Amino acid sequence: MKDWASALQIVDQEIARAPADMDVRAWRARILAWSGNLAEAEREYLQILQVSKSDPDNWLGLANVYLGEGKSLDALRALDIAVALDPGRADVRMARGRALAAAGDRKSAQLEFQQALNLNPANEEARIAQRSVLGQPKNELRFGQEDNAFNFLYPNYDEWLSVKTQWSPRWSTTFL
Repeated sequence: MKDWASALQIVDQEIARAPADMDVRAWRARILAWSGNLAEAEREYLQILQVSKSDPDNWLGLANVYLGEGKSLDALRALDIAVALDPGRADVRMARGRALAAAGDRKSAQLEFQQALNLNPANEEARIAQRSVLGQPKNELRFGQEDNAFNFLYPNYDEWLSVKTQWSPRWSTTFL
């Protein structure tokens, strides 16, 4: 069982003892986000970032909150800063790839997942995400035959064939 209220109470006690400790404030923001209180978590992260803008974890946390709120463009802006602060972190690249996919930019998302793989070749999550974000072209072949047994004047016999290829989520080709 996750007792977010107790966790928040403990963190609030630590903040009362050391109000300038941004690490404790960051933990408060994380707990708020984990408990589903995204609006308050966003406010907390923004207050932290007014004081300390150099920690990529805070930008990553804010981006996760933005993604939870459906603000993918704001999440991308926060993740751009996190990547600029620490370009060698695979987890930041993964988060940026997820944000790009949420924004509908699947090609850029695939490139971000590749960057995460370059930084950490053992990252199975990045490998799976990279393969799944674009999807593979899907081909469908249909054929059939129709007979009209109730037409006594002319025999009615018909064959048909259709081919459909789904190239991407937006583009497909159909031949009838």
